[in-house]
Amino acid sequence: MLCLSVAAYGQYKYETLTTSDGLSQGYIYDILQDKDGFMWFATKDGLNRYDGYTFKVYTHDSYDPHSLSNNTIHHLLEDSQGRIWVATDQGLNIYDRSQDHFIRMVHDPKNRNSLSGNKITTPPVELPDGRFLVAPHEKSLNLISLSDDFPKTDTSFTIVQIPAPSHERLENVFKGANGKIWLAAYENLFEFLPGSMTTVWRKKMARISHSAQSEEGGVWTNDVFYSEYLDTTSFPLFTKDVAKGHGSFFLHDEENNRFWLGITDLGKLHIFDTRTWKRGNPIDPDQTRLVEFSNITPTRMYKDRSGIIWLGTNGYGIRKYNSGSEIFKNYATGFSVRKIVPYENDQFYILGWGETRRMDLHGKIWTNAIDKGLHLQNVLVGKDNSLWIHHAKSQTRSNQFNEVLEHYDPITNRRTIFHIEGDPLFDMVEPKLVDSKGCIWLVGLGGKCIVFNPKTGRHTKLTLDTDTANPMLKSAEFTTLYEDASGTFWLGSEYGLTKVNYDHSSESPPVVTWYKANATDSTALNYSHVTCIVDDLTDPNLLWVATKGGGLNRLDKTTNQCIHLTTRDGLCNNVVYGILTDGNGNLWGSTNNGIFCLLSQSNTEKEGWQFRHFTKAAGLQDDEFNTGAYAKLPNGFLAFGGINGLNIFDPMEVLLDSFSNNIFITNLLIGNNVV
Repeated sequence: MLCLSVAAYGQYKYETLTTSDGLSQGYIYDILQDKDGFMWFATKDGLNRYDGYTFKVYTHDSYDPHSLSNNTIHHLLEDSQGRIWVATDQGLNIYDRSQDHFIRMVHDPKNRNSLSGNKITTPPVELPDGRFLVAPHEKSLNLISLSDDFPKTDTSFTIVQIPAPSHERLENVFKGANGKIWLAAYENLFEFLPGSMTTVWRKKMARISHSAQSEEGGVWTNDVFYSEYLDTTSFPLFTKDVAKGHGSFFLHDEENNRFWLGITDLGKLHIFDTRTWKRGNPIDPDQTRLVEFSNITPTRMYKDRSGIIWLGTNGYGIRKYNSGSEIFKNYATGFSVRKIVPYENDQFYILGWGETRRMDLHGKIWTNAIDKGLHLQNVLVGKDNSLWIHHAKSQTRSNQFNEVLEHYDPITNRRTIFHIEGDPLFDMVEPKLVDSKGCIWLVGLGGKCIVFNPKTGRHTKLTLDTDTANPMLKSAEFTTLYEDASGTFWLGSEYGLTKVNYDHSSESPPVVTWYKANATDSTALNYSHVTCIVDDLTDPNLLWVATKGGGLNRLDKTTNQCIHLTTRDGLCNNVVYGILTDGNGNLWGSTNNGIFCLLSQSNTEKEGWQFRHFTKAAGLQDDEFNTGAYAKLPNGFLAFGGINGLNIFDPMEVLLDSFSNNIFITNLLIGNNVV
């Protein structure tokens, strides 16, 4: 089973990766995602490959000719053949994946088929004909040719040295429209002509030390106005100078119309909205700046194929901004949510520990005086959108409290009280249910249960504590109540899973069946504390059971046997608070470690099943969620509540934005030891 960690920058939340996480050094010169999905980070002390969990560090070894030639790495390039080029202070290195080592190209004063110099501070560039242009610091240009089989069967190469422009030293080499190669030397722009292997001066211009391809075939630059260049024609992004001569790096996220600008020596990060920009119509940076952060020193920014933005700093490691947080909408920040009740017109109730709010999907609070007067700590919404409230009502003469079920019709503003006879055994926080017949189920302490019929105004008492060998304590609570597609009722408690076959039209007592953990039976529940229950939409004979310590159990209703999914199988946490299914049958759940999605598929065995995992870094209210705080809204959106509010999201949009890299085994552990 596979668990992929997916993490969005909608509210500019981020994770940090530093030397404490295994990064070799905190100054990031360059960032690259290779064809296999690995992230590579060039630092002042080695090359780092990151698989989403751990770093593998490559460094120079004086006794290993296939190690890196130097630990200070300025630039990375993956060429059209998938080879990774590493430019350092002491030559070039090409990574051989099959051998997990490097082939060096360095300067040898006695060999004309060597680099003209070792220090390479400008990016290597692949030419349209498959050759590579490299410009060592203050030396002649180098045109490198490799065989098609390099480095699999042939590690030879040829280098032709070409005079560099005689002006100031080169500051940048980049590929422009139609594959043209450009060299920026101080305030001059040169074009390199591969056919004649010559450089031609084209124009006087502002200095360019950083560039990136644009979606329209041009090149974005960090000139004064952060212009896009089509050949020698520039189209400024801004109407005025933003960096004012300070060194800067940028990322233009054209997909989301965001321009990220880092001004390193000022310790600033700006993010601009570029939706109104057009060629020939620059935008005012003061009017389009979305946010400005201080005390951050960006040195490189990179957007990977999943939409994650990686920001390198000059000594403080990496920030990881995940663009998924815009799709996890946050509501009621600071409010610990214990229950979510959908209502009409995209509204919903959130119940806390002493307060209830009525909100809508836009975040507007609709709570009014009527809501506050209805004791909405235990509210149910009927099939006609009327409200049913379970609470204790004071009896003035006896100074006692009796439990009542109160009905409120919002159309007529009429309130009707129905008294519940007997001892007050119904805890206010226990689950309630409006079943498919319109009847209301109230479960209480010690296995007590009432089914109320709104049509007759009468209620029937049921006893669910039928396991005489292991009876429930009088104070024991149920945690969940569910009616499956066949009309069978299921309840969860710390004592196990309870199935109730009940016929509303019959006076016969219900048939109650208990399912409990059994250490001697591998097909029984693996953990008795049940928190949530839901049908498997792909097979009506299967039932998903969430537990508070045993992960997920899938019960086959025909055989009464379970299979178990835990962290050993890729589940992100074994404490599962709530589970819901989306329209495609995928199973979503809230835990103590974020939200997961178990992708639906037809096979019945665990092998090959896939999880998606989302955390606070992806925009969730927090990593910790709450028991009972889950709901599927009428529009198909899912809602999960936790200790810092709730998240509502479109599950299809989340999965559409998720990205699956190729799968590689980078480490094998037995007994927590690498083998």
